[in-house]
Amino acid sequence: MLRNSVVVGVTATNPHHNSINYTKPLSMSAFWTGRSGPTKFSNVGIHNYPTGSVVLKTCVECDNQLKFSNRGNDIYVDQLTLGNVSGSYLFMVGLKRDVVYDLDGSFSSAFDGTSRSAGAITSYWPHIHLDNPTVCPNATTPSRWDNAIFCDSSLTVRRVMFTNVIR
Repeated sequence: MLRNSVVVGVTATNPHHNSINYTKPLSMSAFWTGRSGPTKFSNVGIHNYPTGSVVLKTCVECDNQLKFSNRGNDIYVDQLTLGNVSGSYLFMVGLKRDVVYDLDGSFSSAFDGTSRSAGAITSYWPHIHLDNPTVCPNATTPSRWDNAIFCDSSLTVRRVMFTNVIR
Protein backbone atom coordinates (compact mmCIF):
# COMPACT_ATOMS: atom_id res chain seq x y z
CA MET A 1 0.00 0.00 0.00
CA LEU A 2 1.07 3.54 -0.66
CA ARG A 3 -0.88 6.17 1.25
CA ASN A 4 -0.66 9.91 1.92
CA SER A 5 2.19 10.54 -0.51
CA VAL A 6 3.25 12.62 -3.49
CA VAL A 7 5.10 11.17 -6.48
CA VAL A 8 6.83 13.62 -8.83
CA GLY A 9 8.19 12.49 -12.17
CA VAL A 10 10.31 15.48 -13.19
CA THR A 11 10.80 19.07 -12.09
CA ALA A 12 12.04 22.07 -14.03
CA THR A 13 15.06 22.54 -11.76
CA ASN A 14 15.84 18.87 -11.19
CA PRO A 15 15.31 16.80 -14.34
CA HIS A 16 16.82 13.36 -14.48
CA HIS A 17 20.34 13.42 -15.92
CA ASN A 18 19.57 10.52 -18.27
CA SER A 19 16.90 11.60 -20.76
CA ILE A 20 16.41 8.01 -21.98
CA ASN A 21 14.15 7.57 -18.95
CA TYR A 22 11.64 9.81 -20.74
CA THR A 23 12.13 8.70 -24.32
CA LYS A 24 12.21 4.92 -23.87
CA PRO A 25 8.51 3.96 -23.95
CA LEU A 26 6.98 3.34 -20.55
CA SER A 27 10.31 3.14 -18.73
CA MET A 28 9.38 5.63 -15.99
CA SER A 29 6.31 4.94 -13.84
CA ALA A 30 4.82 6.36 -10.66
CA PHE A 31 3.52 2.94 -9.53
CA TRP A 32 4.54 -0.57 -10.53
CA THR A 33 2.65 -3.37 -8.83
CA GLY A 34 3.90 -6.80 -7.84
CA ARG A 35 3.07 -9.99 -9.74
CA SER A 36 0.16 -10.97 -7.53
CA GLY A 37 -1.87 -9.96 -4.57
CA PRO A 38 -3.97 -6.91 -3.84
CA THR A 39 -2.34 -3.48 -3.93
CA LYS A 40 -3.79 -0.16 -2.81
CA PHE A 41 -2.84 3.43 -3.61
CA SER A 42 -4.72 5.95 -1.47
CA ASN A 43 -4.46 9.74 -1.18
CA VAL A 44 -1.51 10.04 -3.56
CA GLY A 45 -0.66 12.98 -5.80
CA ILE A 46 1.05 12.13 -9.09
CA HIS A 47 2.63 15.08 -10.89
CA ASN A 48 4.77 15.83 -13.94
CA TYR A 49 4.83 12.58 -15.88
CA PRO A 50 6.02 13.40 -19.42
CA THR A 51 5.38 11.67 -22.72
CA GLY A 52 6.97 8.21 -22.65
CA SER A 53 6.17 7.63 -18.97
CA VAL A 54 3.22 5.87 -17.34
CA VAL A 55 1.35 6.48 -14.08
CA LEU A 56 0.40 2.87 -13.24
CA LYS A 57 2.26 -0.15 -14.58
CA THR A 58 0.99 -3.54 -13.43
CA CYS A 59 2.68 -6.84 -12.75
CA VAL A 60 6.45 -6.41 -12.47
CA GLU A 61 8.36 -9.10 -14.44
CA CYS A 62 5.17 -10.61 -15.88
CA ASP A 63 6.73 -10.43 -19.33
CA ASN A 64 9.64 -12.62 -18.14
CA GLN A 65 8.86 -16.30 -18.81
CA LEU A 66 11.29 -17.43 -16.10
CA LYS A 67 9.27 -15.49 -13.52
CA PHE A 68 5.83 -16.37 -14.83
CA SER A 69 2.91 -15.91 -12.47
CA ASN A 70 -0.52 -17.34 -13.17
CA ARG A 71 -2.22 -14.62 -11.19
CA GLY A 72 -3.16 -11.04 -11.82
CA ASN A 73 -3.54 -8.11 -9.51
CA ASP A 74 -6.48 -6.54 -7.79
CA ILE A 75 -5.43 -2.90 -7.59
CA TYR A 76 -7.44 -0.47 -5.49
CA VAL A 77 -7.09 3.29 -5.96
CA ASP A 78 -8.78 6.25 -4.32
CA GLN A 79 -8.14 9.93 -3.67
CA LEU A 80 -5.60 10.21 -6.51
CA THR A 81 -4.63 13.65 -7.77
CA LEU A 82 -3.20 13.74 -11.28
CA GLY A 83 -1.34 16.86 -12.34
CA ASN A 84 0.50 17.54 -15.58
CA VAL A 85 0.42 13.98 -16.95
CA SER A 86 1.19 13.82 -20.67
CA GLY A 87 2.37 10.21 -20.61
CA SER A 88 0.20 7.10 -20.36
CA TYR A 89 -2.05 6.39 -17.42
CA LEU A 90 -1.98 2.59 -17.50
CA PHE A 91 0.16 -0.21 -18.91
CA MET A 92 -0.56 -3.86 -18.12
CA VAL A 93 2.52 -6.07 -18.40
CA GLY A 94 2.14 -9.67 -19.57
CA LEU A 95 -1.24 -11.30 -20.06
CA LYS A 96 -3.29 -8.29 -18.86
CA ARG A 97 -5.26 -10.09 -16.16
CA ASP A 98 -5.28 -7.15 -13.76
CA VAL A 99 -8.32 -5.23 -12.53
CA VAL A 100 -7.96 -1.68 -11.25
CA TYR A 101 -10.81 -0.79 -8.90
CA ASP A 102 -11.26 2.97 -8.79
CA LEU A 103 -13.08 3.38 -5.49
CA ASP A 104 -14.00 7.05 -5.91
CA GLY A 105 -13.54 7.91 -9.60
CA SER A 106 -10.38 9.96 -9.00
CA PHE A 107 -8.20 7.89 -11.37
CA SER A 108 -10.79 7.17 -14.03
CA SER A 109 -11.83 10.82 -14.41
CA ALA A 110 -8.96 11.08 -16.93
CA PHE A 111 -10.24 7.98 -18.78
CA ASP A 112 -12.84 9.74 -20.90
CA GLY A 113 -13.60 12.96 -19.04
CA THR A 114 -16.70 11.48 -17.39
CA SER A 115 -17.12 11.86 -13.63
CA ARG A 116 -18.01 8.61 -11.92
CA SER A 117 -18.32 7.54 -8.32
CA ALA A 118 -16.54 4.18 -8.76
CA GLY A 119 -15.83 1.40 -11.23
CA ALA A 120 -13.28 -1.04 -12.61
CA ILE A 121 -10.64 -0.71 -15.31
CA THR A 122 -9.69 -3.91 -17.08
CA SER A 123 -8.14 -5.03 -20.32
CA TYR A 124 -10.33 -4.81 -23.42
CA TRP A 125 -12.22 -8.09 -23.23
CA PRO A 126 -14.68 -8.27 -26.16
CA HIS A 127 -17.18 -10.40 -24.23
CA ILE A 128 -17.46 -7.63 -21.61
CA HIS A 129 -17.23 -4.56 -23.83
CA LEU A 130 -19.43 -5.70 -26.73
CA ASP A 131 -22.24 -6.81 -24.42
CA ASN A 132 -22.00 -3.59 -22.36
CA PRO A 133 -20.72 -0.79 -24.63
CA THR A 134 -22.34 2.07 -22.70
CA VAL A 135 -21.48 0.70 -19.25
CA CYS A 136 -17.91 -0.33 -20.25
CA PRO A 137 -16.64 2.24 -22.77
CA ASN A 138 -13.18 2.63 -24.28
CA ALA A 139 -10.98 5.53 -23.23
CA THR A 140 -10.98 8.76 -25.21
CA THR A 141 -7.33 7.99 -26.06
CA PRO A 142 -7.09 4.17 -25.81
CA SER A 143 -3.31 4.04 -26.25
CA ARG A 144 -2.79 6.07 -23.04
CA TRP A 145 -4.82 3.43 -21.16
CA ASP A 146 -3.33 0.30 -22.80
CA ASN A 147 -6.61 -0.16 -24.72
CA ALA A 148 -8.47 -0.85 -21.47
CA ILE A 149 -12.18 -0.42 -20.78
CA PHE A 150 -13.80 1.19 -17.76
CA CYS A 151 -16.92 -0.46 -16.35
CA ASP A 152 -18.98 1.72 -14.06
CA SER A 153 -20.31 0.51 -10.72
CA SER A 154 -23.50 -0.89 -12.28
CA LEU A 155 -21.46 -3.85 -13.60
CA THR A 156 -19.31 -6.00 -11.32
CA VAL A 157 -15.92 -6.98 -12.75
CA ARG A 158 -13.83 -9.63 -10.98
CA ARG A 159 -10.80 -11.70 -11.83
CA VAL A 160 -11.60 -15.41 -12.00
CA MET A 161 -8.89 -18.05 -11.91
CA PHE A 162 -9.22 -21.78 -12.43
CA THR A 163 -6.57 -24.20 -11.18
CA ASN A 164 -6.21 -27.96 -11.52
CA VAL A 165 -8.95 -28.21 -14.12
CA ILE A 166 -9.67 -31.86 -14.87
CA ARG A 167 -11.45 -33.13 -17.95
